[in-house]
Amino acid sequence: MARLALPKKENELVDALDAELIPAEQEANVHVITHKIIDFYLGGGRQFKILDRFGASLSVAFENAKGELELRYEEISRLYLSEMGRYMKMEINPVAGKKGESLDALRKAAIGSATLGALSAPLPLESIKRQTIIPFLKHGTVGLNHIETGMSDMPDQIEVVPARQLRGIPSWVDGTGNLMGIARKRWVPIRWLSDRMKSVFDKRIDLKHPEGRMDARDVPWGGGPPDYHDRDSSTYGAASSWTPKTDSIGTQISKGGGGGYYDRPGPRKDGRLYVPLEEVYIYDDTQQFVARFIVKVGKTILIDENFEEQGTRVLCPLHVARHTDIGKMFARGFIAPLMPMNDQIEKMLQSLFKNIQELDMFGTLFIPGASGIDIKRWKTGPRPKAEKFEPDPLNPDLKPFTITPVNTGLMPAKLIDIAGGLLQKLSGQGPAFQGQTSGRIDSAAGLGFLFNTGNISLGLPSHGLADAFSGVYSRMLQVAKERMSPGETVKLATIDDAIAGVIIDPQTGDMRLAENPIPQPWEIKVDIKDRQPRDREIRKQELKELFTMQLVDPTRFWITVMEENLDMPGAPRELWETWRKCTWQIITLFRDGITPGNLDIGEHTQSPDIQLIKLAEFMNKIEYSLASEAVRKVFEVWKMDLEILAGQRFPSELPPPEEVAAMEAAGAQQRPGNQQMGIPPGMLPSGPLA
Repeated sequence: MARLALPKKENELVDALDAELIPAEQEANVHVITHKIIDFYLGGGRQFKILDRFGASLSVAFENAKGELELRYEEISRLYLSEMGRYMKMEINPVAGKKGESLDALRKAAIGSATLGALSAPLPLESIKRQTIIPFLKHGTVGLNHIETGMSDMPDQIEVVPARQLRGIPSWVDGTGNLMGIARKRWVPIRWLSDRMKSVFDKRIDLKHPEGRMDARDVPWGGGPPDYHDRDSSTYGAASSWTPKTDSIGTQISKGGGGGYYDRPGPRKDGRLYVPLEEVYIYDDTQQFVARFIVKVGKTILIDENFEEQGTRVLCPLHVARHTDIGKMFARGFIAPLMPMNDQIEKMLQSLFKNIQELDMFGTLFIPGASGIDIKRWKTGPRPKAEKFEPDPLNPDLKPFTITPVNTGLMPAKLIDIAGGLLQKLSGQGPAFQGQTSGRIDSAAGLGFLFNTGNISLGLPSHGLADAFSGVYSRMLQVAKERMSPGETVKLATIDDAIAGVIIDPQTGDMRLAENPIPQPWEIKVDIKDRQPRDREIRKQELKELFTMQLVDPTRFWITVMEENLDMPGAPRELWETWRKCTWQIITLFRDGITPGNLDIGEHTQSPDIQLIKLAEFMNKIEYSLASEAVRKVFEVWKMDLEILAGQRFPSELPPPEEVAAMEAAGAQQRPGNQQMGIPPGMLPSGPLA
């Protein structure tokens, strides 16, 4: 049942949602301020002044009060890029696993894997991954939203949602397990909203009078949405000139007019109308399904669907990935813990350079007047600074001496070394991530140990990212099941064992939904390929060691290289194509595990020994033993034919080769020298015996 019971009448529902979302927006603003500081800090800003944390109001200056650009230590940027590189090694392609060891579970997982592969193939997954990881590391919180386009010629999309648009229901919750719902607020053009309501929800919006209850704002061309324009002041002069900017872009439209408010039936010629769109998802007890979905614009409810009353299970399309989960709606990112230490290093460097400048400016060499040294002959410019003095008569042997400024000297340099080490520890990136180690690494096991040890801290963040992607893929699969009719087909995007159990057309490679019904996401295990970053170089070294130890033969070595895309030179492509062809034959022959397909084999079959390896691997699976007798019989015939072509078995009409050899040996004893055959004793047709 729904975790939060909201009113059903529109006016009461609007008031209830405002009471929930207004404090939720204040909670978001508290963290948005931190996010803005992080963004400006990475961009070179160092002077910050929080005007209103609950209102997300901030002023920024890049120069100091004198208008000078101070020293900046950019080690934090390098650490950020290194962390980006680690996460970019994750494979976010969707995969589907079976729940249970049965033929039906195999079929559902195979169909789910094939469908997800086809749905994700048109998506720019690498670009989506990059757009997700950037705010994930900087801000610690990022949303992933499944978008239904409502158009048959355009596939569904995955949208990256910034943290400033997310709202937790209720606000200031203690633990994400206590969330009753999630919402998203953004300002969108009213024309775009009208088109989307019509294409996705088949609902029309009255555009004649968007004022009043829709809270529309007229934005001139060249201006951004109202939620982009806050009171940030990025002053490029002195930090003392901090002043909040006035909100000159958003203009409230009101029926009464006057005082800067005016009435317009539609968008101005020099601008367009924006409205605040709030999408609210109320969870059920599992926090996996949506009990109620509400679309609110200003004081107007456009959509209000109660799936609980309809008896429909709808997966939530909006999911949140959290980096360092602190038990709140918003998490901390990778950058926030590093900024204070990086800031202290900057101050130490500034102090160190200032000490050197003071030494050069105020350091003075004092020379006894009776020493006979001519100061003018030593000076070629304003430096060094030297002064003569009359020595004490009681100490006539006094030599020249220097008086230096009273400061910390080189002490900041020592503190910089200490702080730099602490910064490395905070980032979780040891010397190995800079190509440095305390000793030699002579084995892949040692390299893998260092890599895995360094990735321990990535467990929670990477799993949070994986859960968000898995949730979006699950919703994508559910929408495909609801939208696609049994008469439609799905083109396979991949060929691997994961889709064994799918009935496909071997000529076109299409999967007909009439023969392959798409499963519900909760009937299978939807996940991504890699839940943690993995290093291909380590994998290559491990594989080389296994090959050197003769634990892996050359065939399996190259197959593994090409299966995992390890990018090694000299890979025999014909071997890989034979492997893929055999995989395709397994899929088309196994079908649903009940009715076998057609066997395509003949005397021109290439590399039967390679195909035998793949075939034996599949026939040893539990799913094969659960198949029907007819399917298993066809596979056994195929295996026998491959063994004959590989020379490992002779046709049933011929006796085994060892029996033929025994018969030939017996005949040779009865005919010494093979005289009856016309061959001289001690000779074979090929020459004399050795």
